[in-house]
Amino acid sequence: MAKNQKATVTINDKEYLVDDLSDEAKVYVDHLNDFDNKLRINQFTANSLALGRQMAVNLLAQEVEKASEEEAE
Repeated sequence: MAKNQKATVTINDKEYLVDDLSDEAKVYVDHLNDFDNKLRINQFTANSLALGRQMAVNLLAQEVEKASEEEAE
């Protein structure tokens, strides 16, 4: 965020300055920001796990094929 740019939140298509919100509303904004960060982290983790799983599947397939070829010889 730029130095002079104030934090805003959009609710029902209307933009509000966070500084103008009640203290309770600011807490909800903080919770929403925390949820968004956790969702991004968990999505990244899920993508990493899926990638690792696919790698394990590929390695397993290679190992099984190698064993099958050795048996055929």
